[in-house]
Amino acid sequence: MKYFLYRSTVCIICFFFFVKSARGQFTLVRNAQPNSGQNNSYILTRSFNQGGAIWHQNQIDLRDPFVLNFTINLQPSAGESGGDGLAFVLQKVSANAFGSVGSGLGYNNLIPSIAAEIDTYRNHNLGDPGFDHMALQRNGESNHDSNLCLVKPVSVLPDGTSITDGKDHLLTIKWTGNSKKLEILVDKVSRIETTIDLIKDIFGGESKVWWGITATTGSAILTQTITFLEPCRPILYVPDAFTPNGDGINDVFEIKANQRVELNMTIYNKWGNAVYRMAGRDVTWNGVNSEPGNYVYTVTYTCPDIPSSATFSKSGSIILLQK
Repeated sequence: MKYFLYRSTVCIICFFFFVKSARGQFTLVRNAQPNSGQNNSYILTRSFNQGGAIWHQNQIDLRDPFVLNFTINLQPSAGESGGDGLAFVLQKVSANAFGSVGSGLGYNNLIPSIAAEIDTYRNHNLGDPGFDHMALQRNGESNHDSNLCLVKPVSVLPDGTSITDGKDHLLTIKWTGNSKKLEILVDKVSRIETTIDLIKDIFGGESKVWWGITATTGSAILTQTITFLEPCRPILYVPDAFTPNGDGINDVFEIKANQRVELNMTIYNKWGNAVYRMAGRDVTWNGVNSEPGNYVYTVTYTCPDIPSSATFSKSGSIILLQK
C-alpha cells in the first residue's frame, strides 16, 4: 500500500517574525513614522531634538539563535556631519519604551537592556572618540568610560570614514543562542563580537525580550531611515517514506522548503555508511541500488538571498519501502 507522510518542521530560525507593516507588527514611538512608499521602512528622526523608536510587538527568545538584517541610511543636512545616531536594543521595559533625545540615543535609562549603538556625534563627557563609532552598552548607560560599556568604541565603517553619507549600509545582528556569541556586522564586516550570557547576566534569567531600533538627534539634523530585510526562516518539509517502484507516485525522497534555500544532503544506511550525497536548491534521492529498510538523512541549508544567512542543519530517519 502506498503512503507518503510529510513532517513539517520549523527549523531553529534566525528570525521569528515576518515584517508586514508598522501598524501590524511594530510599535512606533515618538517621531518614528513609516517611510512612505517603501515596504518595511521607517524614518526615526528628521529634524532637531527628535527621538524615535520602533519595537517589534512580539518578543524574541534568547534561548534560540537568530540573525536580523537591516539597512540603515543616515542623511545629514547639507554641510553638516549630523548627529546623534541610533542603536539596536534588546530590552525588558516595554513595547513602547524610550529614553530621551540627544546623546543617550533613545536607549538611555532602559533597564535591563543591551544596546549596540552607532554614534555619529562626539560627546567628550561620554568618552566618545573623534570618529563615527560603535559600542556595546548595558542597562541604558551611554558613557563609554563606565563599567557598563561592554565593548569599547570602534569605527562603524572599517576604513574609518563617516557613516553619515546618505547611503544604505547593511546592519546585521547575529546571536548564536546556546553558545552565547553576539556579533554585529556592518556591510558584512564584523565590527563587534563578544561572548556573553544575555539571559543570566543582562536579563536576570528571563529569555524573552523586546527588540528594536532607537534613534535621536540633538543640535544637529540627521534623517535616520531603517529598513527591515526579509528574514531567513526556512521551513523544511521532509517525507517519512517513499516507494521507488516506478509508478510515478512517491517514487523519490525529496526535501522541500517554503523559501529558496541551498541544501547539502547526505543519506546513510543502517551501518552509518554514506550511500548518497546531493547539493543544490532541489535535492532528491531515488533509492536506486539501495535495499528496502531504514535510512538516516542529514541536511545543511542556507538562504542564498538573505545577507549573512546562518547555516542550519537537520537530520532524521526515512523508510525506503518495498520496491
